[in-house]
Amino acid sequence: MPPRREWHAARAARDPLSPVASLLRTAQRALAPCRKRTACAALPTDTAFLAGSRAPAKTAHTLFRRLADPCNKFSPGSVQALASQAPIALRKPVNVRVTSLAHQIWSQVVDQGDMVVDATCGRGADTLWLANAVGPTGTVHAFDIQDEAIRSSRVMIEEAALPGGTGHVSFVHDSHANMQAHLPKDAAIMLTCFNLGYLPSGDKSLTTQAESTLAGLKAASETTAPGGLISIISYTHHPGGRREFEAVQDFASKLPPEMWLSSETHFRNRQVAPALFNIYRLPSR
Repeated sequence: MPPRREWHAARAARDPLSPVASLLRTAQRALAPCRKRTACAALPTDTAFLAGSRAPAKTAHTLFRRLADPCNKFSPGSVQALASQAPIALRKPVNVRVTSLAHQIWSQVVDQGDMVVDATCGRGADTLWLANAVGPTGTVHAFDIQDEAIRSSRVMIEEAALPGGTGHVSFVHDSHANMQAHLPKDAAIMLTCFNLGYLPSGDKSLTTQAESTLAGLKAASETTAPGGLISIISYTHHPGGRREFEAVQDFASKLPPEMWLSSETHFRNRQVAPALFNIYRLPSR
């Protein structure tokens, strides 16, 4: 190991937060030109605020990602490049799974106190993410037509020991096609997410269908608040998947551009990777 890396390793052993401080200082220098042109807030260089964190490195990376929009400086890929300038202790790959990319995008939309919908709760991973994102003052409505999915999601939420309890998460054993019947009148939903396909580790013959998905998307478009988001992860390599993907693609492309902005993301060198659709409702003018 080169002498400088040995020094960093020894220092990190004495103070686990020292690599984080170095990473934050690197970001400060990289953001300096950007900050002169924008209203971007400064990154902290004091690591005291990270002292109670179980994963300070992850917290530091989250700070960078939250600066992506106002500064137009960091993309998920460039976070890894920036981290490479910091001590070796923080060099780890960015998670590029489609679900992780979706969560990064959702974090720019969802805030404490919001009302959100998980249209396909599955095993509960997205439901748990949403429950943490909106906090005890928010509301999560989680839908699924399979008993097994509702049970699995409920167990995950209960075992997570969320701050403030689980009272802000409600499970609905029904199709997302009928979501409006279960939502408050005049609901203003900040995020409705769909993770299509079949239940992980479940019966692969039971899959979401194009018709019910389109009905759910129509319902979501009627309940999404200005500035809100409809997010869909769509798979093509199962029976009916390609047809459902094309139906989502058609729906997203036909929304009125004066009200909606839709995007479609693929990993071009991953043959079986799903597509991520994000449909933003533009803020009211």
